[in-house]
Amino acid sequence: MEYKEIKDIQIGDFVQGENQVNKVIDIEKPDLGSRLLYSFNDGPFFVTEEHPFKTIEGWKSINPKATYEEADFNEKVTELKEGDVIITENGKEEIISIRWESAENQTVYNLLLDGDSTYYADNYLVHNKNRYYGSDDKWYDGLNIKNGAILPWNK
Repeated sequence: MEYKEIKDIQIGDFVQGENQVNKVIDIEKPDLGSRLLYSFNDGPFFVTEEHPFKTIEGWKSINPKATYEEADFNEKVTELKEGDVIITENGKEEIISIRWESAENQTVYNLLLDGDSTYYADNYLVHNKNRYYGSDDKWYDGLNIKNGAILPWNK
């Protein structure tokens, strides 16, 4: 498999989703202001609190209320906390610790995708919870995530 850092992904690239390959339609770099970035198990700080992860119990985010407030997310989301088990590219990983830091002066990327709105970021299966209506009259999805490696599709 080929891996790319999210900052190296380009429009037109393909990424592996949960059940299919998804095409990158657009890329945004939103201003996070005073928000926080989170990390799991002493890994890099890479994700905002409203971002959903697939666990063995379904979709979870650090702050489910924020998930619903920020996006038209149609899946049930519960709170992600220590002890939860997240689906990964190679199986599963238990969350032992969750840390946070200021997102000030940090860049995150919002990948807008077609397809099933999922891909692997920093090895975790994530959902692109944001939706927008494109100029081609289609709905697309996106996600706020920092510089993690993602799993592109091999043609």
